[in-house]
Amino acid sequence: MKSILLVFFLCLSVCSYGQYAKKDLPENYVSEANDLFFEKTVVHLNPSCRLLNISNALLDKITVYDMLGQLQKTVVILTNKEDHLIDLSQLLKGTYFIVLEKDDKTARRKIIIN
Repeated sequence: MKSILLVFFLCLSVCSYGQYAKKDLPENYVSEANDLFFEKTVVHLNPSCRLLNISNALLDKITVYDMLGQLQKTVVILTNKEDHLIDLSQLLKGTYFIVLEKDDKTARRKIIIN
């Protein structure tokens, strides 16, 4: 029984590693309902030059957070285009979350920079 509990807690801690605590999230954090607004949005990262290509999305702002929830970059979109190219060459290798915003809608995507 002790080994089963140990495995359960180990799995729980591994599964929640790197996840945001609710109190650490930005005010405009993503909800699943808002994510449906961006269901046709496509995010591509070109690993050779670290350019992030976001297609099929009219956006107001793109925000990049690291795994600790620290803000790494914010890009305010002033054009009414559906395709966006964001330079992430200044970021270190690792896993990041981008938050896409349009009006009061937000969506989160995970990207990995190698």
